[in-house]
Amino acid sequence: MRNTDIQNELNSIKDQKYAKMADSRLLYAEQSYNKWYTMYELAKQYRIDHNGSAPTEDYITKDGITLGKWEGTQREFRKSNELSQDRIDLLDAINFSWNVFDVRWDNAYNELKNYKKKYKNVDVSISYTTDNGFKLGEWCFRQRKLVRKIPPSHTKRNGKALSAHRKKLLNDIGFVWTPSQSKKKLKKK
Repeated sequence: MRNTDIQNELNSIKDQKYAKMADSRLLYAEQSYNKWYTMYELAKQYRIDHNGSAPTEDYITKDGITLGKWEGTQREFRKSNELSQDRIDLLDAINFSWNVFDVRWDNAYNELKNYKKKYKNVDVSISYTTDNGFKLGEWCFRQRKLVRKIPPSHTKRNGKALSAHRKKLLNDIGFVWTPSQSKKKLKKK
């Protein structure tokens, strides 16, 4: 065998090796792409099934998929500029909340709306816990406390104060700001 034949054979082996590496990278990229869109579809369906609510951070589907964790990862990727604009746009289209505090508040608010639907009022006892373990009574207590202690001019979106928008949402469903309000109403009837 001549030197050139050996060199050609070595080049052929290298080309095959690089082709296999490129194929495996392409396969990985394709699997990653497909997984992201599968998770996106799950997030989209979750919102449809739960009246626009986002999953909690620890939510796991019946199939064992950690959808809540995936959503948290998308928030982190966006914060570190690792999420493409196309994916940001898709998530925005399903009303994805980029702020985890907003997600928590919105989920609690939806629990309160469910309570109202079930009990026909929003006068929640401080000890009330939903069937899924959420302490709705304590959440309502914190909303009352936030409104009483923090002047409206100091509202923030970081969870330390109740915004005017959130107060309006609560008022719109008849939130009881003073628990004794509802008892007084009942006595007057």
